[in-house]
Amino acid sequence: SSGINAEWPLRPGALKIASITSFSVSEENPVTGDTITFTCVASGKEEPTLTFTTGNKLFDASRFEFVEKPAVATSGTTYTAKYITKAIIANPTGQQVTCMADYGLGKGTDTKIVTINTFYDCSAVVFKQLGEAVGTITATAGTGDLEGFLIQSVVCPAPSPTAQYSLAAETENAGHTITCNKSTGRYTPESLSPCEANKLFSDGFKEQLFPITSSIKACGETTASPFSAAELNVILKAESDICGFYPHVPCLTATAEEDKCTLDTDKSGCYFDESDQKTHIQMYVDFTTPTFAISVKKERIDWGDATIQFWSCDSSKRKRRGASDFDYESLLNQQTNETISQSDVTGDSPPLVIAGTAAATCAVAIIAVFTYLVLYRRQKKAVHFSEVTQHTAA
Repeated sequence: SSGINAEWPLRPGALKIASITSFSVSEENPVTGDTITFTCVASGKEEPTLTFTTGNKLFDASRFEFVEKPAVATSGTTYTAKYITKAIIANPTGQQVTCMADYGLGKGTDTKIVTINTFYDCSAVVFKQLGEAVGTITATAGTGDLEGFLIQSVVCPAPSPTAQYSLAAETENAGHTITCNKSTGRYTPESLSPCEANKLFSDGFKEQLFPITSSIKACGETTASPFSAAELNVILKAESDICGFYPHVPCLTATAEEDKCTLDTDKSGCYFDESDQKTHIQMYVDFTTPTFAISVKKERIDWGDATIQFWSCDSSKRKRRGASDFDYESLLNQQTNETISQSDVTGDSPPLVIAGTAAATCAVAIIAVFTYLVLYRRQKKAVHFSEVTQHTAA
């Protein structure tokens, strides 16, 4: 701007009759950083003094940066002056620029005014994406009423067998699409939503709890036969059609390869917890085909309202059972006053404590459980079952 002050206004010769015939600007909606040319055309027999101002002073150097020394081009009685500058800051409300032709003392002046609105350059406005920088971000220029606006959108990576992503839910401050307003230089919402990695479920966990109503601690570390952990763990893990996990867990007996799972015999089984005085029966399985869908995971290990049975495991003896034999399932239905509960667990599963590895036969377990149930009936306490489903990410 100092350069133009040194060279401007231009000195004219004498002029009797003259006027400004046009005053124009090269850009209709310039953004910060754009070069802008103001062109003022005057007519007269002699060249007038042509001056460009903003308000009551020479060009405002805080808003416009001088680019090129102005000069007047003469063609006959037409005089054309150009002022070339660059927009430094945005002024969406508009800036008035005046061209004045001074024809000399006593000969009058002529002026014309243009209003120029300068906007923010949305391509230079910084925005952020929440979370890790995952996915492809695409910028789309606005059109029509949104000309000069910039729209940013994110597309998550295509799914693969080992990784899947989905856009997080939109919030007040983050969206799947954000738009920069040229008048404010800000994005709304201010951030792009993140692409979140979906959990890959490669295994599953479920548990049932049996409150103890006698001095017998079924599946305890030091509990003797026939309630020992070693004997009951054999029953629970056996591929039976009556007892243990196999009759009730869909993926253990599935025929379709993608629905199958295998029982983790090292982790699965039972233990007695001294802190809550309950026998915990736990099942861990590994899926043949991991899944990203929590609904699929739940379907594979869902045993519904079933009780994981470890009594009356011999089908031939069940058929010969007399009227005096106990009906364990009926006893449960009569005594339970609590609804089966189910919840998700995001942390580690409870530790599994297995005492001993010796095998036991079903016949021994049946006699032991019969004694155990007699004590149940005497104390008339409710048996409560709870199921815990754990989300396990690969």
